[in-house]
Amino acid sequence: MNVTATVSHQRDWFCISPREAAKVAGPSPGVQFLKDGRTPLIHLTHLPLLAIEFPNLYVDDTLKGTSWAWENFVEEQSHKAGFCDWFDPYSWQISGSGFLHARRGALLADVMRSGKTPTVIAAHDPASGPLVVVGPLSARASWLKWMRTRWPDIEPVLLSGRRYEREEIEAAKLVFCNYDILSSWQSIGLRQDIGTLCFDEAHLLASNHKSYRTEAALIMSPRAHRVVAATGSPLWNDPAGLWAILAVLNPGAWGKYWDFAIRYAGAHKGPHGFQLGPPTNVEELKLRLSEVMLRRTWYDILGHDPDITQTIVEVPVSENVEREIDMICLDIRQEGRLRTPVGEIARLRRVVAQQKIGSAVGAASKITPKAPVVVWTWHKMTAESIATQLKGFLITGEDTQNEREKVLDAWRKSKGALVATMGCAQAGVDLSHAEHAVFAELDWTPAVLGQAMMRTFHPDRPMHVTYIAINHRVEHALIETLRRKLHVAETLGLPASDTKIDILRPSFDLGRGDLDRLKKAILREEDD
Repeated sequence: MNVTATVSHQRDWFCISPREAAKVAGPSPGVQFLKDGRTPLIHLTHLPLLAIEFPNLYVDDTLKGTSWAWENFVEEQSHKAGFCDWFDPYSWQISGSGFLHARRGALLADVMRSGKTPTVIAAHDPASGPLVVVGPLSARASWLKWMRTRWPDIEPVLLSGRRYEREEIEAAKLVFCNYDILSSWQSIGLRQDIGTLCFDEAHLLASNHKSYRTEAALIMSPRAHRVVAATGSPLWNDPAGLWAILAVLNPGAWGKYWDFAIRYAGAHKGPHGFQLGPPTNVEELKLRLSEVMLRRTWYDILGHDPDITQTIVEVPVSENVEREIDMICLDIRQEGRLRTPVGEIARLRRVVAQQKIGSAVGAASKITPKAPVVVWTWHKMTAESIATQLKGFLITGEDTQNEREKVLDAWRKSKGALVATMGCAQAGVDLSHAEHAVFAELDWTPAVLGQAMMRTFHPDRPMHVTYIAINHRVEHALIETLRRKLHVAETLGLPASDTKIDILRPSFDLGRGDLDRLKKAILREEDD
């Protein structure tokens, strides 16, 4: 079959015969045509649907380095980038760098703490243009560290403020921008070419395909020689949430949002317009994703599950406290009342947290000062109380990023306790200075809990996690559901995710009306 590569800036597109295009043009979104209106143009992700592999392609110089020559490329690229001169990489980081370099757009979805940052940096070719990284503020320190390690003579430019300053970025070779101000700096993609555009913690683009940050990412993407989306964090179970990430990586290849949702997310007309259903055409989507997504678990990488020991310390509660918790749970289950479930759940969190503080301090005191430990909380007041009793280091959502980095630097030089709220440090922060983590409180979203747990993980040593739990059936149900959800494999081969609703429903047997109100309240809480 004669398939020729299209010489274009977006080099993952191919011209094929109209007869072959007909096999995918109808059902699979993203098939396009050249300006002559007759020559079909398909994306790299369509090739598996035609049973075409790279060795059967006729390619020109614009496609050197694609996966058909992956092994040769990896060896060549690792030497070209001077990989071993600035970093001693793991084998999976070398192959990951080759995967990224071989594609115009790729989703690096390796498991958390597998070293995605140096993998992305190694795949960047400075001759193609600047490296522009977009990520949360919590990831800034890690990116700056690796940028300066790789290119010690180049000082990265940190974008700030909400006013586009052309002179600030015109000559920059290394740039970091946080998601909160991305829409103000989207003109980067209109006024200059970008070598590598990386979206770290890319799941932040998946929550809303109409958000300002997603629209800004879509504007910037076409001017980039290479686009990488990096996330080891769980993505939404609903495939429709993937559209924004894939559209940024491969503009046009996945069709418009509703084309994608109808084909892969079961979208259909309901009484109030289109609504999403269960995933559809899963095998087709998995085939297409396999060309642009690299997802490896620790079992894939190490050949065995990571050495993580998890234990639960039960805290006895008095009859009065048990009765108070029972009454709160009863209020949560009741419908048609004035108070909303989210208020009662907040009250339940506070009552439970107070019972756990002493045991959390006791568990951490057995570890520090002989070895460092991280103690996770949900409430700021709980964190402050534990940090005071342990005489440890404290970071919360009220600290600025610079203040957090100073505290973390000081903690890494000690064997003390670091007490952190999950909202400020569960992603983009390396806490592997400690082998031990204590969860004084739980976040009821498995994604957040999983992220926080993996902050202290390192592949070269074991890790120990302790959960503090009160001796009450509701706490038992929540923990058991969370632990089970964290190990459920997603049918699409993506990191699985569940919302707070998925955890609370079986634990409290909430009514339908309460679930709807609770979902709206939680979404407002997360937006804030």
